[in-house]
Amino acid sequence: MAIKDRIMRFFGALKDKNIDWNKREKRMREFRDSFEKRINKTSEYMEQVRKK
Repeated sequence: MAIKDRIMRFFGALKDKNIDWNKREKRMREFRDSFEKRINKTSEYMEQVRKK
């Protein structure tokens, strides 16, 4: 696969390259959820440290 195809596929521009959109959306949702959890933990920690 050419580098251009890989980049386009990464950004979801090549819809005819057999991309499983449901699986991709599920992965993105899981990533967003885990990222949000990490941000919340960091925020809570920073708030606790600030209060000390």
